[in-house]
Amino acid sequence: SDGNTSSYAAALGYELVLWDLDPQDWRQPGADQIENYVIANAYPGAIVLLHDGGGYRDQTVGALNTILSTLSGQGYRFESLCR
Repeated sequence: SDGNTSSYAAALGYELVLWDLDPQDWRQPGADQIENYVIANAYPGAIVLLHDGGGYRDQTVGALNTILSTLSGQGYRFESLCR
């Protein structure tokens, strides 16, 4: 983004949202590395960036079950940014 992006988005009724945690799942490091990164670095209010397009995403999808169940067990809850 640049200096105009925020005002342009606001004029259209949008809000800019960036991420806090990027496990770089697009590099396909393995589901275990994606899981470990997210679980070790999660904190309340953090936004986790995960990719669902652009090719083979089985590692990301495979990591989600462990990420969600582990963090749920630690008291985290999950919300969608777009509704």
